[in-house]
Amino acid sequence: MNASTRLVGRKIGAFACVGALLVLSGCMTPAQTHDEFTTDQQSTLSVDEVMERQAMAGAAADATLNSSHFEGNSLNELGRTKLNAIVQKSNGPATVYVNVDDGAAARVDAVTKYLKDAGATGQNIKVAAGPNPNATMAATEGLSRMQKTESSEKDERNERIIGVGITPNGSTTETPMNK
Repeated sequence: MNASTRLVGRKIGAFACVGALLVLSGCMTPAQTHDEFTTDQQSTLSVDEVMERQAMAGAAADATLNSSHFEGNSLNELGRTKLNAIVQKSNGPATVYVNVDDGAAARVDAVTKYLKDAGATGQNIKVAAGPNPNATMAATEGLSRMQKTESSEKDERNERIIGVGITPNGSTTETPMNK
């Protein structure tokens, strides 16, 4: 090996050592900590509060317990959580609907007992069997918007609309649709 080759090798080795030192030490100064890069606890709590309020509003608007909220004739954790949200959100009289196919009377009793044990009896919360009549809507409202959700394009004569779809094997299909 000649002198110039050794000099180049030493320079490459020196650059490699400096690079490794920079990578291992990082860009952080001693005063910096990871806390400066994380959000503060207050902003996290405000997002959680918004989500909790939305969950309570949704539970109160629906106000229906289904079979998924029960284990046998007893409320499960999901049912208790939804009832708590309904109770917290209700400002006045409210009705909780128990919409189950079998054992409705026993499940209504379980909900009534839970509300009584939770101290919610003074809030004018009634319990009724059956679906919530206020939580329904006509199918025509959703069907009227259906065409707007489909991707479509007009054919060359602009006479009809062609719906474009994708089959499970990945090929595309064109289906004529009424206007």
